[in-house]
Amino acid sequence: MRALLMGDAHIGRTVRGRSRLDEHRRVLASFTGAVDDHAVDVCVLPGDTFDSARPGPDELQVFASFLRGLIEREVQVIITPGNHDGPTTLKALDGKVTSWLGAFPLERVHSLSDPSFLTLTSPGGDTGWTDYGFYTLPYPHKRSMDALVDKSLRDRTEEVSKALENIIEVGLEQHTKMIPGLPLIFVGHLSVLNAQLSADQAMRLGWDVTIRPEVLAGFRAAFLGHIHRQQPVIDSHSWYSGSPMYGDFGETTQTKGFLLWQDNVFTPIESDHLPMHRFDVYESHAYEIDDWPGTEGYVQVRVFPDKGGQPSWALKRQLKAQFENAAGVWVDVMPRPQASRVRLPATVKTTEPDDVLRSYINLNGLPDDPTLEVAHSIMTAIDNA
Repeated sequence: MRALLMGDAHIGRTVRGRSRLDEHRRVLASFTGAVDDHAVDVCVLPGDTFDSARPGPDELQVFASFLRGLIEREVQVIITPGNHDGPTTLKALDGKVTSWLGAFPLERVHSLSDPSFLTLTSPGGDTGWTDYGFYTLPYPHKRSMDALVDKSLRDRTEEVSKALENIIEVGLEQHTKMIPGLPLIFVGHLSVLNAQLSADQAMRLGWDVTIRPEVLAGFRAAFLGHIHRQQPVIDSHSWYSGSPMYGDFGETTQTKGFLLWQDNVFTPIESDHLPMHRFDVYESHAYEIDDWPGTEGYVQVRVFPDKGGQPSWALKRQLKAQFENAAGVWVDVMPRPQASRVRLPATVKTTEPDDVLRSYINLNGLPDDPTLEVAHSIMTAIDNA
C-alpha cells in the first residue's frame, strides 16, 4: 500500500489579512499530481485541513474540487479533524466542517470526527495490496479531558496525558483481538513528546495533551498531524507530515512538502517546486538600504535604527519601494532595547522544573531560565487561589 500524507494545509489561512487561497489551490493540485506520480492507494489528511471549523464558500469550493479529483482517481481518502477545523469539545460536533463532510455519501472518502476503526480492503488484481486497519483519533482538546481529572493544574497535565495514552492502548488491544494479524496504522492530530515544535504551534505545557512516543510503538506506523515541522519521532516508525506550505515568518528554515509511506518506509516529498510563496526575513541596522535581493514572496523587513535616524514612516516607504515585485511587504521598525525593570521573586528562582518540562525546553532550544520557573510559579498560584 502506498499512502500519501498531507497534514495542516490550513485552507483559508491568510498572511496578515492577505488571502492565500490561490496558493492553496495550486498546492492541492500538486498533491493530486503526486498521487498520480507515485500511484498512491490511500490519501491521509491528519487534521487542520481547514484553518477554521466553519470555512467560507470559497474555501469549500477549492477543497470540493480537490476532493473530486481524488475520487475520480479511485483512491481512498481519510480525513480527521484537528484543533482548527474540529470540535472544541468532545461533543461539540454540530456545524463543524469535518462532521458534515462525513454525512455525505462520498465513495471512498472517510471523514472521521470520532475515535474510529477503519479497515481498507485491497481492490485486488495487479494493483492489490495487503489489507490495513486504521485507528483514527481527532484532536484531543485538553479542556475536554480536564473534566475527567479532579486535581490541581499541574497534576491534571500529567493525568490527562495518561488518560489519552490509555485510550490509545485500549484501542490497539481491542482491534488486535477483533482482527488478529491485520496491520494497524494510527492516524492522529496531537503532540508527541519527542517532536520538535514549530513556530506556529501554541503547544505550551499545560495546554496540549502530550503522549509518550512509546505508546505508538505497537502500531505498524503512525501518521501524525498538528506540528508543522516535518519529522520522525520514533526511529522513523512515526512521522509528522508537517504542513505543505510556509505558515508564517517563523517557518522560513523548515522543509515543506508531503510524505509518502510504502513498505514501512516514509519518504519526504519536498515542496521546493510547489507553486507557493516563500516567507523571507531581512534585517538591517542601516538607513541606506541597497542591493536587496529580488523576491516574489512575502517579505518582512526588520529595521533597528539608531537614535536620530529617519522617521518610521519614511523608512517604511523607502524599503517597500525596493520590494515592488513581492507578494506582500511588511516593514517593522524595531524599538531600541530598553533596560528591563522586571524583577522576579526569590521563590521563582529556586523552583526546580519537572523532567518532562526540562526535556521540552532542551529539545526545542527554549530559554531555560527563568521561563520554566515563571511557568511553575503561575501554575502554583492558580492552584493556591
